[in-house]
Amino acid sequence: MDYIFFIILVVAIIIGILLTILSGVIRVKKNDVAIIEKMHEFDTILCEGIHFITPILSHRVKTYHIEHTKIKGQFGNYKISIIFKIEDYKKYYYSNEIFENNISLKLKSIKTISKDAIEKTIYDYASEIGILVEKLELIDIQVID
Repeated sequence: MDYIFFIILVVAIIIGILLTILSGVIRVKKNDVAIIEKMHEFDTILCEGIHFITPILSHRVKTYHIEHTKIKGQFGNYKISIIFKIEDYKKYYYSNEIFENNISLKLKSIKTISKDAIEKTIYDYASEIGILVEKLELIDIQVID
């Protein structure tokens, strides 16, 4: 009877070890990157492929798509179109900012609305949080009577 208990115990330990090892396998899809933390601190950024991280100590905290994003909006007399991508994933993740959501808040802080002020605000904010603005279009829609 003790022999059967010993076999069950060994099998359970082996299964536990295998599950722990397999929990360290991470798959990052094509056109994605994953932010990995070890013990709640930044460890690395993984690109497309299958990777192994230290089980229990490390974990994926965020996955970003690496392709371009386009947002459109209007501010004052300007229609705005921005094409951007995340350039520094670590900086972007730890800034706790979402470019698409917060750009309008940054624009509202402009005291004198002008094309130059809007451009400067967008480029400065993007640079501050790890975003590369690839194309910025500002169209003045002010109607002249």
